[in-house]
Amino acid sequence: MQESLLNNIPELSGLIFLPTCGFIFRSILIYVGQSWARSYPQLATFMILPLVTNIVTSVISGNIALSLGMVGALSIVRFRNPVKSPFELVVFFFLITLGISYSVDYRWALLLVFSVSSVIIFIYFLDAFLKAFFSISLYSTSFNEGNEMSTLEIISSSSIDDLNESEFLIGFSKNSGSYTYRLASLNEFNLKRISNDYQNNNEVKEINFNIF
Repeated sequence: MQESLLNNIPELSGLIFLPTCGFIFRSILIYVGQSWARSYPQLATFMILPLVTNIVTSVISGNIALSLGMVGALSIVRFRNPVKSPFELVVFFFLITLGISYSVDYRWALLLVFSVSSVIIFIYFLDAFLKAFFSISLYSTSFNEGNEMSTLEIISSSSIDDLNESEFLIGFSKNSGSYTYRLASLNEFNLKRISNDYQNNNEVKEINFNIF
């Protein structure tokens, strides 16, 4: 029995390694502003999907008949929840690949996690650098791609030049002497800073702040 446990150490270590990798990768996504990954279902998915994929791959490896049977069984599964963005689909594919690669060699899994995480972090900091020094953004944020952005609405009795030029401005309207500015950001602290700047402004009639 002891010998059997020693032989299965790589498989048993996957029970810890794969969920941990999923959790770390989810934390990285949240750090770079992908707020769709914050929910409990997403947390469970990130930790369970690589593990399940690894177990399935290990079970059917080397057995053609079992592999064909598993393909037939899995073909019955239907995903009713639509994927909101191409990136979300890539993330799920990454989690599946993580489980498969670990069943082959844990070093491939480590390389995969390191490479993908590095690319995501690099894009995030490169975008921040270009915004800070060149006022250039690598991408635009969309409400339609599963990112729950915090929003700020400021209603003023006069035009505010700083808000007109704000990078977070997504909407503006003027009606009966009132100027309405709508701003949005994945980082709520950006909007909190703007909100605090206008709290004591006599020209500001109303401030509405929604945090996600």
